[in-house]
Amino acid sequence: MTQVGKKPTESKPFGTDWERVKREAAQDAPVSFDPAADAERELYNPNDAAVAARWSGATIKRGVVKA
Repeated sequence: MTQVGKKPTESKPFGTDWERVKREAAQDAPVSFDPAADAERELYNPNDAAVAARWSGATIKRGVVKA
């Protein structure tokens, strides 16, 4: 199995770039996915019907999680 994501030698980012997150969310654009380029990275198509069906049936809770 091929490792997906960052390489172990890369440093972890410090914090989250919330301005970028908000900017990208405001665009409301689908996640980029190229089957030819992404096939070897074992990614799924985040814009396909199966993902949409999963999210439509999900219960999303917001707020404080009590342990």
